[in-house]
Amino acid sequence: MALQVIDDIKQAEAEAEAIEQEATEHARDIIRQARQQADALIDESEKESHSRALEMLERAKAEAEAEIQPELQANEQRCNQLKEQALSRMDTAVELILDRLGGT
Repeated sequence: MALQVIDDIKQAEAEAEAIEQEATEHARDIIRQARQQADALIDESEKESHSRALEMLERAKAEAEAEIQPELQANEQRCNQLKEQALSRMDTAVELILDRLGGT
């Protein structure tokens, strides 16, 4: 009977050790899965942040272009006016130059 009890204790210890190893492996699996999920969430978050930043940049660029456009058009119109004035005075300038060259 004493041998039976010792065998039962050894068997119980072996079962306890197996359960402990199984629990340890299960805990490692849970930790590994948690790390993988965390990495996936970080990757997703980084992609989403990058996407949002690009959207904000494009929106700001479009707004800036919309603000600048009227000023660019006004500057272009002013440049065209100055060009027309310069061209309209070209004949007079050429005559003055020729008179001065001929007068010397």
